[in-house]
Amino acid sequence: MLLNRLIRPFGYELRRKARSRDFWTNIDLPRAGTLIDIGVGYGTHNLYEKLPDAFLLLVDPLPECEEAAARALAARKGKFVQSAVGAAEAEVEMNVESDIGKSSLLDRAPLTQTGNVAARRKVRVRPLDAIVAEAHAPAPYGVKIDTEGYEMEALKGATDTLAKALFVICECSVKRRFEGSYRFEDLIAFMSDKGFSVDTLSSGPLNPQGISTYADILFLKQNG
Repeated sequence: MLLNRLIRPFGYELRRKARSRDFWTNIDLPRAGTLIDIGVGYGTHNLYEKLPDAFLLLVDPLPECEEAAARALAARKGKFVQSAVGAAEAEVEMNVESDIGKSSLLDRAPLTQTGNVAARRKVRVRPLDAIVAEAHAPAPYGVKIDTEGYEMEALKGATDTLAKALFVICECSVKRRFEGSYRFEDLIAFMSDKGFSVDTLSSGPLNPQGISTYADILFLKQNG
């Protein structure tokens, strides 16, 4: 498997592979005090249901996502924060697509261009550590990140959060999906340095060229 060849140099390989449609249902997650969803989009409701007692901290820069967040928070404790997440405080322009789940702070590379950018909109960027501190979110944390190529920048602003996290679920670019984004192997190395290893992977759907350009990966914190 290509992805195993990429991560073996870091001292581990995938123990199991989940089919895409079953990934969110079948993954086993440690019990977290707060489940942090960075990049809410339409809501990851099957993930929220796996940790029904966790405080939900839902973070997205687009007000269009507030309705999905409100549905998720209707019967449980939590908070929606309208902000992008990055390494430092900033205000940047976001490419807002007609399918809001594909919106990104980065320009798409030729491999993944959609031609569906509806607008460029200024959004606020904040480090996750600041957002978590202001929300008084109880540790330990579970983190899900889907920021369309901006995952590494989001992780760079989450040093304290990752230190208290049990798991991270991250949509990771395998191919060059966005201009100026990270390399897959660099993100794996970053997570390894923070004490996490790959537990479960599900590759994304194939693009029109028959290529899987990203993967959803569950990283688990390693004891010791």
